[in-house]
Amino acid sequence: DALGTISTLEQPFTYNVVEMPNWNEGPGFPVEPEQPIEKEGLQMWQMGLIALAVLAAGIFGFVKFKKARKRKLELEELDE
Repeated sequence: DALGTISTLEQPFTYNVVEMPNWNEGPGFPVEPEQPIEKEGLQMWQMGLIALAVLAAGIFGFVKFKKARKRKLELEELDE
């Protein structure tokens, strides 16, 4: 604590120790098939997300272009 007194806290506990299992099975032991290895690179959901973002950006750009062109035409009509 702040005064520098030393204190100890003792609590009884129990634990269970077991011998390590023998992993040297013979040739007749069935082997589980290995888990499939994940492909490196982008997953399908990642490619879909990228495609969706590109599509949204394209639509946004198209709408902005149409509005700018419409505004430009309206300004030209007002000037005449």
